[in-house]
Amino acid sequence: MEQTPELGQWVRLAIQTSERQLIGDMGFHGPPDEQGTVEIGYSIVAASRRQGYASEGVRALITWAFGQLQVQRLVARCAPDNTASMRILEQAGLRQVGQADPLLHWELRRAGR
Repeated sequence: MEQTPELGQWVRLAIQTSERQLIGDMGFHGPPDEQGTVEIGYSIVAASRRQGYASEGVRALITWAFGQLQVQRLVARCAPDNTASMRILEQAGLRQVGQADPLLHWELRRAGR
């Protein structure tokens, strides 16, 4: 029987398939907390940015996370001057909910909540 990794257990590597080249990583900053909140993070190497890889990866992380019944809310953080990351999060459906330490805080709640 195949087992799937626990949420937050593994980092996902971003591979540019036609060149078979590692271009970044993404994943979860740990398992969901008691309220069902999980944080995503991602990084793409400079030479591979602005090609849609981070957007594709963030959408995949969201889909996978909300496929886990315990996840009720997904959060992310980014620097206020990181307009590319802000655009990625907005296009993926997250909304900015605050700022602290000095990062912008974003969230997306499970549909129907």
